[in-house]
Amino acid sequence: ESVMGDVDQKPAFRLLQGARYLKDNRLLPKGWDAALADASEIAAVGVDGDPDFTGGGDVTRYRIAAPAASGPYRITAELCYQTLGARFAAELFAIDAPEVRAFERMFSRAERAPVIVDAASVTAN
Repeated sequence: ESVMGDVDQKPAFRLLQGARYLKDNRLLPKGWDAALADASEIAAVGVDGDPDFTGGGDVTRYRIAAPAASGPYRITAELCYQTLGARFAAELFAIDAPEVRAFERMFSRAERAPVIVDAASVTAN
């Protein structure tokens, strides 16, 4: 997800108010290379200290306290894509303009469930 910030480094959800990215941890394209000429201008933001956040993927680790005697456990994770986040929609729909109202009507009738991009399951004791 990317989050833009205004000149005061507060989250900004309107494009014209954005001065920089406060966070941009969208997955990098496969083959991403930080040595590219413009890499510093298009690199992920807020992923310092995450050595496995690389081109084409990232690793997420979960630690869950669960009684061993109750296992085995089936664990499933899903990677979801959402076209328009709730914060961005709320900011947009606060604008009183015919184009915004038309989009809001279309958006309210659209299927808005996140799309599952990938899923993985594992059984652990």
